[in-house]
Amino acid sequence: MFRRAAGGTAGLLKSLGAASDYTDQPGDPSVTYSYRVSAINANGESCGSNETTAPPVGSSCVLPGILVATDRSGDQVAAPANADLDIQSVSIGEPFLGGDNKLVFTMKVADLSVVPNSRTWRVIWNFPTRPAALQADSKWEGRYWVGMTSNALGSVAFDYGYILNEAPTLVNTFSQFRLGPADAESNFKRDGTITLVLSTTKIGSPQPGDLIGGLFARTFPASNLRSLRSEDAADTISSAATTAYALVGNSFCKNPPRTKGR
Repeated sequence: MFRRAAGGTAGLLKSLGAASDYTDQPGDPSVTYSYRVSAINANGESCGSNETTAPPVGSSCVLPGILVATDRSGDQVAAPANADLDIQSVSIGEPFLGGDNKLVFTMKVADLSVVPNSRTWRVIWNFPTRPAALQADSKWEGRYWVGMTSNALGSVAFDYGYILNEAPTLVNTFSQFRLGPADAESNFKRDGTITLVLSTTKIGSPQPGDLIGGLFARTFPASNLRSLRSEDAADTISSAATTAYALVGNSFCKNPPRTKGR
């Protein structure tokens, strides 16, 4: 198998023998690689396959994490206005931040050089285990949210909670309920990066190997929303139906192996 970094020349990556698959462990998660394979026997080497390109997907241990959803730029309501609501991507990571197990959701929007008043940014996902505060709540449906909000006075807050569908016969009637503040490491940058950090004990204590799936994100030109209806959103992004993030655990990222590419 041969590998070529973008703009570089191909070099031998691995002699696979009779193997039919291979995972490229020592790749740089920020680099786009191209791969090709050729067969060798006593008569020599074949002409080889066409190159296949593998865009970078990131690393669980290095922020922004593993890329789980992308969206084209400039498709928000009222574009090119509302660039702060134009979602470009969502990633999930588990960098080692200390003793607690934590998940980090990173939403990238086009621009936060100015944060307008009365805005809402939300990431929503499925996980079946309810938090301790909801053990007796019969309405629990297995959806959490985390996000950033700017209020009418311009103050920014980072919060998390859960979602209920209060009208199951209707579409997109998701209502949000706040459980509390997100972790103190949550922040935003002027380039449009919103970093949302949650201790896993707040969201059902997912373990290594568990899946975070059904993820979608929405932005809204209003704050203090009860409903997160898609019809009210300025922009919406979702992961593919088959895309889920598999937890590795923060202890894995304390002393990780070489970062993985694919």
